[in-house]
Formats: sequence, C-alpha cells, structure tokens
Amino acid sequence: MGGVCVSVLILGALALWGAVRGGGPFGAELPAQNVTSLLLFLNVACAPLLILAALLEERRQAGQALRESEERFHIMADTAPVMVWRAGADALCDFFNKPWLKFTGRAMEQELGNGWADGVHPDDLERCLQTYGEAFDARMAFRMEYRLRRFDGEYRWVRASGVPRVGSDGSFAGYIGSCVDITDRKQAELEVQQQRQELAHLTRVAILGEMSGTLAHELNQPLAAIMTNAQAAQRLLAGPSVNMAEMREILKDIVEDDHRAAEVIRRVRTLLKKGEPEFQALDLGEIVRETLGLAHSELVTRNVKVHLRVARDLPAVRGDRVQLQQVVLNLIVNACEAMTATAPMERTLTATVATADGDRTVQVSLQDRGDGMPPFVLDRLFEPFVTTKEQGLGLGLSICRSIITAHNGRLWAANNADGGATLCFALPVPAPR
Repeated sequence: MGGVCVSVLILGALALWGAVRGGGPFGAELPAQNVTSLLLFLNVACAPLLILAALLEERRQAGQALRESEERFHIMADTAPVMVWRAGADALCDFFNKPWLKFTGRAMEQELGNGWADGVHPDDLERCLQTYGEAFDARMAFRMEYRLRRFDGEYRWVRASGVPRVGSDGSFAGYIGSCVDITDRKQAELEVQQQRQELAHLTRVAILGEMSGTLAHELNQPLAAIMTNAQAAQRLLAGPSVNMAEMREILKDIVEDDHRAAEVIRRVRTLLKKGEPEFQALDLGEIVRETLGLAHSELVTRNVKVHLRVARDLPAVRGDRVQLQQVVLNLIVNACEAMTATAPMERTLTATVATADGDRTVQVSLQDRGDGMPPFVLDRLFEPFVTTKEQGLGLGLSICRSIITAHNGRLWAANNADGGATLCFALPVPAPR
C-alpha cells in the first residue's frame, strides 16, 4: 500500500513539473487549459494504481480477518472439554487441540499429517483408517469407536466423530471432528453384558430343570432300547447257531439308539454351556427343528401337536446358536403352558420360519391355541417380572428380548383373531459383501 502511495506522489510531482514548464500535455497557452489537462492526466495515470491499492487493502483486511478467525478457533478448541482435530482437503490433519495433546502426551508436530495414527491400537488401525478414508471420499459425516494410546501407555476407548467443513466460497475444505474417552462407559456396558449372559445362562438352566422329567424320558427311551437289543443279542449268542443277519440288525439298532441318546445329551450340554456368545452364520429353520427335537417329550407329555413350516432356501442370519435356541425353547414352553386349559385335541403349536420385510429379515413365529393374553399383559409382556404364571418370575421373555435385541432383531407378540396368541421374532439378513 505504501509503494502505491509513493508511485502516486511521483506521478503527481512529474505532472506538476510538466505543467510548470509547459511541456507535454500541458503546453496550452491558457493556464486554465493546463489545469484541466493536469487533472485529466492524474485521473488516467493514477486510476490503475488506486484500484490496485484498494485490492491490496482488501486482501490485507481479509488476511487479518482470517488470522483473527484462526486465533478464535484455536482458543475455543483449546478450551473445549473434548479432544478436537482438524484435517485439510488433502485428508491430512493440520490441527489438534490442547486436550488431545495432553491425552496423548505428544507434541503437535508428532500428530500432524497421519502421525496421530501411531497412537491407534494395532487391532483397530485398519478399520479406523478405512472408515475415515471412505467418509472423506464420500464427503459424509462419520462416527466410530477405536482404542487410542494415552500418555501413560494405556489404550483407552474413544468415540470419534467428524463432519465435512466448507470454505467461504462453498468449496470442500476438509474435516473437523472430536474424540471423547468412553472407556468407563465401555466397561460398564461390558459388565452389564456379562450380567445379562449370566442371567440368560441361569434361565436356561431353570428351563431345563423344569423339563428334567421329560428330558429323562427322552434319554431313557434309547437307553431302554439299547438294553433290550443287547439282551436279545446275548440270547442269540447263547444259542447253538447265530443268525448273522439278525445280529447285524440288532447291532444297527443299538448304534442308532446310541446316536439318539448322544444327541439328547449334546443338545442339553449345549444349552447348559456357559461362555461368550459365538456369532456365526445360522439357518433359523435348523435352529427351530433342533429345539423342537429337544422339547419333543415335553410336547408329547402335554399332548401338543406341532405343525412346522419352514420356507425353502432361507438366507442365513448371524447369531449365537445357544442363545437363539434358548429363545425358541422359551417360546415353545410358554406356548405349551398357555394351552394348559385348552382341550387336548385342540392343543396345536404352529411354528413358521420364513423371510419377511422384502427378504430383509428371517421371521420365526410360534402360534398357540390358548386363551390369548389380556391387553394389560400384552402391553408389558417383555418387561421384567411381568408374568401370568403362578410360579413364574417373569424373566424368561425379558431375557429373550435382550437376546434378540443384541442380535439387532425384534421380538413381539399379538393375539390371534381366532383365539390364542403368536410370539414372533425377526433377525436381519446380512447385506451381501
């Protein structure tokens, strides 16, 4: 700006010198003409310089405003109660606030660019960078959780979120985001999950305890058959001659009955097993068939006929086999108990497994022929300690709901128009990769 002013002064001085000497455009005989010529010359010669001066002043003011805005941002970010970061349009981080640097115990220079990734837990790094990169390419807001190393070397869980930012001209300028330490919340959630698993296991044990009589009968049948066949084989061997064809048939029956007994034990042991959930691809039709097999003696004892309808080519869902068997078993037992007052010839349980919601979910429905449920019970059926049983605690269906919710599914109940009730749950079909 100062250089432009000097240039204007020099031009003005030259113009005055020319006017005094009467040279150049100031050679007119009348002084008034020389003054007019002088003014015209100054306007024409100095106009570009004055425009340039105005532009330079505007640029100076804009730069000053930008610096002041940056200072205000740094002050606000450094006093924020969360860790704040910022990235440019090149996806490289160019700022971290004081809480971030205090948390990591590192200098700003160490964190800039992609240096911050050095503190991410190795098991989380690939997923973290992928989430950030995909969101950056799509110019979309994102949220994720990962473990970040604290200044003392301990990895802490943080919840990171970021949103795109734009410049004054509307162009993409990068991202700004924050991180919050959620380790304590994660620990509390883990404790709640462990308590839920403990309660679910106790509920499975309680259900199997209630079914112990029918399970013993289910196990005694193949054992009795094995004993009968073994005694028949002994008699054959004690005779003067052995019919080998008959002996082979007896041994075949013994093997089949042994497999039946082993299958009952396997199913019971599976439900009694205590451990962490193991999510895997599952066929819900197979889950329902296995659970109905486990409850076969219970159904026979209660004179309940079963109609099973499983759609063909069901898509797999992701879930824990034991927990889903627990849900199905609980719903089967509830349906049987709901038909206690129903005439034996009318006690029918219809189990249906099919896709729903445009093949986005697989739905399991268990329909009984009982008396249905009063509205006040139906509205609170899945709440803890809500039950219609005299001896029940009202925890079974509440635990079932927590299991289905942990599977990102939905559990509900409804009265049938022609009597009885239907309990359903639906699990999402994973999107193809």
